[in-house]
Amino acid sequence: MNLLVPTDFSNPSHAAARYAAMLVKETGAKILLFHAAPRRDPLLERSNEFWVNKATGDLKKLEADLMEQGVSPSDLRCKVVQRHPLWKAVEELASEQGISLVVMGTKGESNKPDIWVGKTAIEIMEETRLPVIVVPERAKMVKPKSIVYATDLEDATADVQQLISFVRLFGAHLYVLNVEVGNSPKGMNRSVMEWRLREDALYNAISTHQVKEETVTKGIEKFCKAKKADLVVMFRRRRGLFERILHRSITKDVSYQTKIPLLIFKQGS
Repeated sequence: MNLLVPTDFSNPSHAAARYAAMLVKETGAKILLFHAAPRRDPLLERSNEFWVNKATGDLKKLEADLMEQGVSPSDLRCKVVQRHPLWKAVEELASEQGISLVVMGTKGESNKPDIWVGKTAIEIMEETRLPVIVVPERAKMVKPKSIVYATDLEDATADVQQLISFVRLFGAHLYVLNVEVGNSPKGMNRSVMEWRLREDALYNAISTHQVKEETVTKGIEKFCKAKKADLVVMFRRRRGLFERILHRSITKDVSYQTKIPLLIFKQGS
Protein backbone atom coordinates (compact mmCIF):
# COMPACT_ATOMS: atom_id res chain seq x y z
CA MET A 1 0.00 0.00 0.00
CA ASN A 2 1.39 3.41 -1.02
CA LEU A 3 0.31 6.48 0.96
CA LEU A 4 0.31 10.01 -0.40
CA VAL A 5 0.70 12.74 2.22
CA PRO A 6 0.20 16.28 0.85
CA THR A 7 1.75 18.85 3.15
CA ASP A 8 1.81 22.63 3.45
CA PHE A 9 4.09 22.27 6.52
CA SER A 10 1.32 23.35 8.91
CA ASN A 11 0.63 21.58 12.22
CA PRO A 12 -2.35 19.66 10.78
CA SER A 13 -0.31 18.36 7.86
CA HIS A 14 2.44 17.29 10.27
CA ALA A 15 -0.22 15.35 12.20
CA ALA A 16 -1.20 13.63 8.95
CA ALA A 17 2.42 12.69 8.32
CA ARG A 18 2.72 11.20 11.81
CA TYR A 19 -0.47 9.24 11.29
CA ALA A 20 0.85 7.93 7.99
CA ALA A 21 4.04 6.89 9.80
CA MET A 22 1.93 4.89 12.25
CA LEU A 23 0.18 3.17 9.33
CA VAL A 24 3.53 2.33 7.76
CA LYS A 25 4.77 0.64 10.92
CA GLU A 26 1.52 -1.33 11.24
CA THR A 27 1.06 -2.34 7.60
CA GLY A 28 4.39 -2.12 5.80
CA ALA A 29 3.09 0.66 3.56
CA LYS A 30 5.28 3.30 1.94
CA ILE A 31 4.91 7.08 2.13
CA LEU A 32 5.24 9.73 -0.55
CA LEU A 33 5.46 13.17 1.07
CA PHE A 34 4.69 15.89 -1.40
CA HIS A 35 4.23 19.63 -1.59
CA ALA A 36 2.66 21.65 -4.39
CA ALA A 37 4.90 24.71 -4.59
CA PRO A 38 3.32 27.95 -5.83
CA ARG A 39 3.89 28.64 -9.51
CA ARG A 40 5.29 32.13 -9.80
CA ASP A 41 5.70 34.40 -12.81
CA PRO A 42 7.61 32.34 -15.41
CA LEU A 43 9.83 35.37 -16.02
CA LEU A 44 10.96 35.26 -12.40
CA GLU A 45 12.91 32.03 -12.65
CA ARG A 46 14.92 32.76 -9.53
CA SER A 47 11.69 33.16 -7.52
CA ASN A 48 10.42 29.79 -8.73
CA GLU A 49 13.73 28.13 -7.89
CA PHE A 50 13.70 29.67 -4.40
CA TRP A 51 10.24 28.26 -3.57
CA VAL A 52 11.05 24.82 -4.91
CA ASN A 53 14.33 24.68 -2.98
CA LYS A 54 12.66 25.87 0.21
CA ALA A 55 9.90 23.28 -0.08
CA THR A 56 12.44 20.54 -0.79
CA GLY A 57 14.36 21.48 2.35
CA ASP A 58 11.20 21.50 4.46
CA LEU A 59 10.21 18.08 3.10
CA LYS A 60 13.61 16.70 4.05
CA LYS A 61 13.11 17.97 7.60
CA LEU A 62 9.71 16.28 7.77
CA GLU A 63 11.24 13.12 6.35
CA ALA A 64 13.90 13.20 9.07
CA ASP A 65 11.19 13.60 11.74
CA LEU A 66 9.40 10.49 10.47
CA MET A 67 12.63 8.50 10.45
CA GLU A 68 13.11 9.47 14.10
CA GLN A 69 9.70 7.89 14.70
CA GLY A 70 11.00 4.62 13.32
CA VAL A 71 10.04 4.80 9.65
CA SER A 72 12.69 3.23 7.44
CA PRO A 73 14.33 5.52 4.86
CA SER A 74 13.42 2.93 2.23
CA ASP A 75 9.72 3.52 3.02
CA LEU A 76 9.90 7.30 2.50
CA ARG A 77 10.03 9.46 -0.61
CA CYS A 78 9.67 13.20 -1.13
CA LYS A 79 8.47 15.15 -4.12
CA VAL A 80 7.86 18.83 -4.90
CA VAL A 81 5.61 19.69 -7.82
CA GLN A 82 4.52 22.96 -9.37
CA ARG A 83 1.04 21.90 -10.30
CA HIS A 84 -2.30 23.44 -9.45
CA PRO A 85 -5.02 22.81 -8.50
CA LEU A 86 -3.84 20.49 -5.76
CA TRP A 87 -6.35 17.75 -6.60
CA LYS A 88 -4.90 17.55 -10.09
CA ALA A 89 -1.41 17.05 -8.71
CA VAL A 90 -2.77 14.34 -6.40
CA GLU A 91 -4.52 12.61 -9.29
CA GLU A 92 -1.39 12.62 -11.46
CA LEU A 93 0.86 11.39 -8.65
CA ALA A 94 -1.61 8.66 -7.76
CA SER A 95 -1.48 7.38 -11.32
CA GLU A 96 2.31 7.65 -11.60
CA GLN A 97 3.20 6.24 -8.18
CA GLY A 98 0.47 3.65 -7.58
CA ILE A 99 -1.04 5.54 -4.64
CA SER A 100 -3.89 3.75 -2.85
CA LEU A 101 -4.66 6.16 0.01
CA VAL A 102 -4.32 9.90 0.68
CA VAL A 103 -3.64 11.05 4.26
CA MET A 104 -4.44 14.70 4.96
CA GLY A 105 -4.51 16.92 8.04
CA THR A 106 -7.29 19.15 9.35
CA LYS A 107 -7.81 21.41 12.33
CA GLY A 108 -10.40 18.93 13.63
CA GLU A 109 -11.75 21.22 16.32
CA SER A 110 -12.68 24.71 15.28
CA ASN A 111 -14.44 27.74 16.64
CA LYS A 112 -16.06 28.10 13.23
CA PRO A 113 -19.08 25.76 13.19
CA ASP A 114 -19.22 25.69 9.38
CA ILE A 115 -15.81 24.01 9.03
CA TRP A 116 -15.90 20.23 8.97
CA VAL A 117 -13.11 18.67 6.92
CA GLY A 118 -11.77 21.66 5.02
CA LYS A 119 -12.03 22.90 1.45
CA THR A 120 -8.82 21.27 0.20
CA ALA A 121 -9.77 17.82 1.45
CA ILE A 122 -13.26 18.18 -0.03
CA GLU A 123 -11.81 19.08 -3.44
CA ILE A 124 -9.59 15.98 -3.43
CA MET A 125 -12.52 13.80 -2.37
CA GLU A 126 -14.71 15.21 -5.10
CA GLU A 127 -12.23 15.22 -7.96
CA THR A 128 -10.37 11.93 -7.41
CA ARG A 129 -11.46 8.37 -6.76
CA LEU A 130 -8.89 7.82 -4.02
CA PRO A 131 -9.93 7.07 -0.45
CA VAL A 132 -8.84 9.86 1.90
CA ILE A 133 -8.06 9.77 5.61
CA VAL A 134 -8.59 13.17 7.22
CA VAL A 135 -6.53 13.41 10.40
CA PRO A 136 -7.42 16.06 13.03
CA GLU A 137 -4.48 18.00 14.37
CA ARG A 138 -4.97 16.56 17.88
CA ALA A 139 -5.76 12.99 16.85
CA LYS A 140 -4.21 10.12 18.77
CA MET A 141 -1.65 8.22 16.72
CA VAL A 142 -3.05 4.80 17.51
CA LYS A 143 -3.66 1.66 15.51
CA PRO A 144 -7.36 1.63 14.49
CA LYS A 145 -8.80 -1.29 16.44
CA SER A 146 -12.32 0.11 16.79
CA ILE A 147 -13.71 1.32 13.44
CA VAL A 148 -17.17 2.86 13.07
CA TYR A 149 -18.73 2.72 9.61
CA ALA A 150 -21.64 5.19 9.53
CA THR A 151 -24.26 4.28 6.94
CA ASP A 152 -27.74 5.21 5.79
CA LEU A 153 -28.10 1.50 4.86
CA GLU A 154 -27.95 2.24 1.13
CA ASP A 155 -25.47 -0.26 -0.37
CA ALA A 156 -24.11 -1.16 3.07
CA THR A 157 -23.18 -4.67 1.96
CA ALA A 158 -21.17 -3.43 -1.02
CA ASP A 159 -19.53 -0.76 1.12
CA VAL A 160 -18.37 -3.30 3.70
CA GLN A 161 -16.94 -5.47 0.92
CA GLN A 162 -14.92 -2.48 -0.26
CA LEU A 163 -13.83 -1.58 3.27
CA ILE A 164 -13.08 -4.99 4.75
CA SER A 165 -9.53 -5.36 3.41
CA PHE A 166 -8.57 -2.19 5.30
CA VAL A 167 -10.25 -3.46 8.48
CA ARG A 168 -8.38 -6.77 8.21
CA LEU A 169 -5.02 -4.99 8.08
CA PHE A 170 -5.50 -4.04 11.72
CA GLY A 171 -7.60 -6.92 12.98
CA ALA A 172 -10.12 -4.25 13.94
CA HIS A 173 -13.71 -4.56 15.07
CA LEU A 174 -16.08 -2.99 12.56
CA TYR A 175 -19.17 -1.31 14.01
CA VAL A 176 -21.82 -0.77 11.32
CA LEU A 177 -23.86 2.17 12.57
CA ASN A 178 -27.16 3.55 11.35
CA VAL A 179 -28.45 6.71 13.03
CA GLU A 180 -32.21 7.03 12.95
CA VAL A 181 -33.48 10.61 12.93
CA GLY A 182 -37.12 11.57 13.34
CA ASN A 183 -40.01 9.15 13.01
CA SER A 184 -38.98 7.26 9.90
CA PRO A 185 -37.31 4.04 11.07
CA LYS A 186 -35.41 2.06 8.46
CA GLY A 187 -36.65 -1.24 9.81
CA MET A 188 -33.11 -2.58 10.14
CA ASN A 189 -33.01 -6.28 11.02
CA ARG A 190 -29.76 -6.17 12.92
CA SER A 191 -29.21 -9.89 13.46
CA VAL A 192 -29.87 -10.80 9.81
CA MET A 193 -27.76 -7.95 8.48
CA GLU A 194 -24.92 -8.77 10.84
CA TRP A 195 -24.93 -12.43 9.76
CA ARG A 196 -24.92 -11.48 6.08
CA LEU A 197 -22.10 -9.00 6.45
CA ARG A 198 -19.94 -11.52 8.33
CA GLU A 199 -20.66 -14.25 5.79
CA ASP A 200 -20.00 -12.06 2.76
CA ALA A 201 -16.85 -10.51 4.19
CA LEU A 202 -15.56 -13.76 5.73
CA TYR A 203 -14.84 -11.71 8.84
CA ASN A 204 -16.48 -12.21 12.23
CA ALA A 205 -15.54 -8.99 14.03
CA ILE A 206 -18.52 -7.09 12.62
CA SER A 207 -21.51 -5.87 14.60
CA THR A 208 -24.52 -3.81 13.55
CA HIS A 209 -26.05 -1.00 15.58
CA GLN A 210 -28.95 1.41 15.25
CA VAL A 211 -29.38 4.47 17.45
CA LYS A 212 -31.92 7.27 17.52
CA GLU A 213 -30.69 10.83 17.84
CA GLU A 214 -31.65 14.40 17.06
CA THR A 215 -29.11 14.61 14.22
CA VAL A 216 -26.91 12.09 12.43
CA THR A 217 -23.73 13.88 13.48
CA LYS A 218 -24.70 13.79 17.15
CA GLY A 219 -25.54 10.10 16.85
CA ILE A 220 -22.17 9.30 15.31
CA GLU A 221 -20.30 11.39 17.86
CA LYS A 222 -22.03 9.80 20.88
CA PHE A 223 -21.61 6.28 19.51
CA CYS A 224 -17.93 6.85 18.81
CA LYS A 225 -17.37 8.06 22.36
CA ALA A 226 -19.21 5.04 23.77
CA LYS A 227 -17.19 2.59 21.68
CA LYS A 228 -13.91 4.52 22.01
CA ALA A 229 -13.63 4.57 18.22
CA ASP A 230 -10.23 5.07 16.62
CA LEU A 231 -11.55 5.75 13.12
CA VAL A 232 -14.83 6.76 11.47
CA VAL A 233 -15.60 5.58 7.93
CA MET A 234 -18.12 7.03 5.49
CA PHE A 235 -18.76 6.61 1.77
CA ARG A 236 -19.24 9.35 -0.78
CA ARG A 237 -22.07 8.84 -3.21
CA ARG A 238 -24.62 11.03 -4.86
CA ARG A 239 -27.11 12.08 -2.17
CA GLY A 240 -25.36 9.83 0.32
CA LEU A 241 -24.95 10.20 4.08
CA PHE A 242 -21.61 12.02 3.91
CA GLU A 243 -22.95 14.56 1.42
CA ARG A 244 -26.02 15.23 3.55
CA ILE A 245 -24.00 15.76 6.72
CA LEU A 246 -21.47 17.92 4.89
CA HIS A 247 -24.20 20.03 3.34
CA ARG A 248 -25.94 20.42 6.68
CA SER A 249 -22.72 21.39 8.44
CA ILE A 250 -22.07 24.18 5.96
CA THR A 251 -25.55 25.59 5.51
CA LYS A 252 -27.00 25.15 8.99
CA ASP A 253 -23.91 25.53 11.16
CA VAL A 254 -23.98 21.98 12.48
CA SER A 255 -20.44 21.21 13.50
CA TYR A 256 -18.85 17.80 13.72
CA GLN A 257 -15.87 18.54 15.90
CA THR A 258 -13.85 15.47 16.62
CA LYS A 259 -10.37 14.20 17.38
CA ILE A 260 -11.04 10.95 15.52
CA PRO A 261 -9.59 10.44 12.03
CA LEU A 262 -12.18 10.16 9.28
CA LEU A 263 -11.76 7.77 6.31
CA ILE A 264 -13.76 8.66 3.22
CA PHE A 265 -14.24 6.18 0.40
CA LYS A 266 -15.80 7.02 -2.93
CA GLN A 267 -18.29 4.29 -3.66
CA GLY A 268 -16.99 1.83 -6.19
CA SER A 269 -13.43 3.21 -6.18
